[in-house]
Amino acid sequence: MRLVLIFALRISIAVLTRTFFQPDEFFQCLEPAHRLAFGYGHLTWEWLSAKPIRTIAYPAPWALLYKGLQWAHLDETSALIIVPKIFAGFLAAFTDIAIHGIVCRHLGRKYGSVVLFLSLSSFFHSLALTRTLATSMETILTTVALSFWPFSDVPFTRRVRVALSIAAFSCILRPTSAIIWSFLFIDLFIFRKAGLEMWFSIISRCAALAIGSAFDRFGFSSQYSPSILNFLGINSSSVASFYGRMPWHYYIVQALPILCNTSLPFALQGTFSALRGNHMAMKRMAMLVIWTIFTYSLIGHKEWRFLHPILPLLHVLSAKAIVDASQNFPNKWIHPSISIRRTHAIFLLSTIPLSIYVILFHGRAQIEVMEHLRGIPSFELCSIGFLMPCHSTPWQSHLHRPELGPGSLWALGCEAPLPPISDVRVYRDQTDLFFESPIAYLTTHFPRNVNSSFPPSLRPASLPGRPSRKADWIHEWPSHLVFFGALLDNPGVKDLFTRLGYREVWSSTAWWEEDPRRRKGVKVWDYTMPL
Repeated sequence: MRLVLIFALRISIAVLTRTFFQPDEFFQCLEPAHRLAFGYGHLTWEWLSAKPIRTIAYPAPWALLYKGLQWAHLDETSALIIVPKIFAGFLAAFTDIAIHGIVCRHLGRKYGSVVLFLSLSSFFHSLALTRTLATSMETILTTVALSFWPFSDVPFTRRVRVALSIAAFSCILRPTSAIIWSFLFIDLFIFRKAGLEMWFSIISRCAALAIGSAFDRFGFSSQYSPSILNFLGINSSSVASFYGRMPWHYYIVQALPILCNTSLPFALQGTFSALRGNHMAMKRMAMLVIWTIFTYSLIGHKEWRFLHPILPLLHVLSAKAIVDASQNFPNKWIHPSISIRRTHAIFLLSTIPLSIYVILFHGRAQIEVMEHLRGIPSFELCSIGFLMPCHSTPWQSHLHRPELGPGSLWALGCEAPLPPISDVRVYRDQTDLFFESPIAYLTTHFPRNVNSSFPPSLRPASLPGRPSRKADWIHEWPSHLVFFGALLDNPGVKDLFTRLGYREVWSSTAWWEEDPRRRKGVKVWDYTMPL
C-alpha cells in the first residue's frame, strides 16, 4: 500500500505540473530527446559547440519513449507530453522509496515513516523532482545509491558495488556529482580502510566512467570530445560566470531555506545533534551535507537546484530531530504510526499551498502558449517568432511541428561567450541587445513591411557556440509573434506591431514574475492586414 501511495503521488504531481521552472528541464533532456527521435528540434550550444558539455546518455531513454509513441502513432496526440511526465514521476518515486529504506536500516521504522512524510510533502520535491532536470535525475540516482552505501562501520562489499555502479552513472550525467562521492570514497577507502577488493570495485567503476564517455561519439557535435572533461573545463572557466555569480554564502542564506522550507529548523537541529552524537551513520550523513554545501559554495555560479541531491539527507536529519522531540508525546501525534506532533505536522504542511502554486500556476503561460500554437492549423501557422528572453518556453517537445523548420521557428538567442571571447564582463548576447532597445532592434533587423508569404528568416539568431554579432541577425516578419506583455511597455513597439498589421489573438493570465521582462503574461499576435 505504501508503494502504491508513493508512485501514485509522484506520477500525479508530474502529470499535473503545467508550469515552467527552468529551461534545462526541456533543453537538457526533452528537446535533444525529441531531436534524436524525430530528427528536428532546437539544440543549445552545450550540445553543438566544438566541445559539447552534455552527454546523450540522459536524453536517450526519453528518445526511446518518443520512438515508442511514434511507432504507436501517438506522437500527434497529447501522449507526447503526458507519457514523458508519467515516466519522470515513476523515476522520482524511487527517491522516496530509497530514503525510507536508508532511515529504516539506520534508525528504525518509526523514523522511516517520518522521513517519508517529509519527502512526500517537500515543497522543493514538488517543484523540481518530477521535472526532467539533470539535477533531478542526479537526486534520484544519488539517493538510490546512498541506500546501498555502508554508512555504518561495517562495509558491505556487494552493496558497495551496487552503490558505486549507480554513482558512476550519476557522474556521467552530471560530473559535479563527484563532489558527493569523493567524500564518501575518502571516508570508506582511507579513513575506514576498506579492503583491496573494494579498491578493485572503485577502479572498475572509474573505468565505467571512461566507457560512458563513448556515448558522446553518438552526440550532435561533428567532433568527438568527452563531455565529462568538457563540462569540467567550461564550468571552471569564466564562461560559468556568464550565467551569474553569487556570493559564497548563497547556499546558506538562500538555497537551504528554499530547499528545506519549513523543515529547515529540524534539519539544522538534526545536523548539530548528529555531529555531537555517537551515531556514526548520522554523523557521516551530516558531514556529507556540510562538505557538499562547502564545496559548492566555492564555485562562482550557484543555483538552488544544485543542492537538490542532498535534500533527502536533510530530510533524514530532520526526521531524527522531529521523532526525538515527539517521542515523549504519543498522545499528540498526528497518527499512531507517525511520530510527529500535530503542531509540527501543521507547520510542515503549511507549504502545500505554495506547492500547488508552483505546480499549477507559476510560469503556466509559457506552457499554455505552446499548447495554443500546436492547435493552430498548419495553413495558418506559417512561421513563429519568439521575442522573449531566450529559452522562455519549451520547443518542439511540445509543439511537434516538423513543417516549421529553421528560420520559420526562431527565438532570440543567448549563446555563451566561448573562446576566443576573453572578457565575459562586457559580452552581450542577442537577448541583452534586444531588450536594451526593442524598437531599435525591430527597425534595424527586420524589413519595413511584412512579406505575406512569410519566408524563413535567414539568420534570426547566432549559431550555437558562436559570438553574438549584430550584423549576423537577419529576420523576416513571421505569421505569429509570441512575447511577454511587458514588451509592449517599451515605447513604439505596440504602435509598430499594429501598423504592420498584427493583432492580439491569444493572451494568458499574468502571475507574479521576478524578471521584469517576463511580466504581464504571454501574448500571441498574428498577422492580419496592415492599417
